[in-house]
Amino acid sequence: MRTQFEPGRYAVRIVDQRFVESAQKGTLGFCLTFRIVKRLDRPEVPVKPALRDITWWVTEKTVVRVLQDLRTLGYRGSTLQRRGP
Repeated sequence: MRTQFEPGRYAVRIVDQRFVESAQKGTLGFCLTFRIVKRLDRPEVPVKPALRDITWWVTEKTVVRVLQDLRTLGYRGSTLQRRGP
């Protein structure tokens, strides 16, 4: 089974979001779990609706890019600061 999708634009449904920490370095990450709904550039091509995860690792060097990527997906916040315990 293919683990990658063909390049293109896809509609997805986000089913979970969470902060994670890498086991090796303790680096903070933000993870989205999503399901592919359809291809936007080729809607006639069926896609398998398997769940997928994407994790953005957040460091001083990557935080600006991570925020830009998340804003592209609709995030309206100005930081990635954790709330609560």
